Amino acid sequence: MASRKTYLYGLGTGLIAGSLLLQLASIGQSATSALTEAELQAAATAGGYVLKDARMAWFNESEVEARVAEAVEKALEEAAAGAGDEKTAEPAEQPAEAPPAEAAKIYAFTIAEGTELTTVAKLLYELGLVSDYNGFLIEMDERGLAGKIQAKHYRFDRVPTMDELIEALITP
Repeated sequence: MASRKTYLYGLGTGLIAGSLLLQLASIGQSATSALTEAELQAAATAGGYVLKDARMAWFNESEVEARVAEAVEKALEEAAAGAGDEKTAEPAEQPAEAPPAEAAKIYAFTIAEGTELTTVAKLLYELGLVSDYNGFLIEMDERGLAGKIQAKHYRFDRVPTMDELIEALITP
């Protein structure tokens, strides 16, 4: 009789422990479910962050000023062509400060956790930071740095050399 009582206590304890583990697993699984865009936006705003769409092109202030100046110049040329022989004081309407002929290009990108080396190489090649896709892959392989790329946001004001780029990619 005593052994049956011990068996039933063990069975009951096991069932309770199993149900608790099952509840914990289901709670953990629901916590990692994908957020909707609205929920993600709300969470970012609550945390003090700005959520930007990576598929859209983002410009810095100097690039915007350069594009606006080009559009104003083009509109003035079209207006002058449409006016015929009439000459107006259009150059006086242009801003006093003309932006430089070629604005400094900023290269900014983010590498996510677990991104493969080939994906990183393709991104760098498309941005123009490396001129040789296969050369970059070979260089990283020869140095044994294929798995050492840090997941973070990178920003370059100019096209770095291969050594500078690799150093930036592996530095935490």
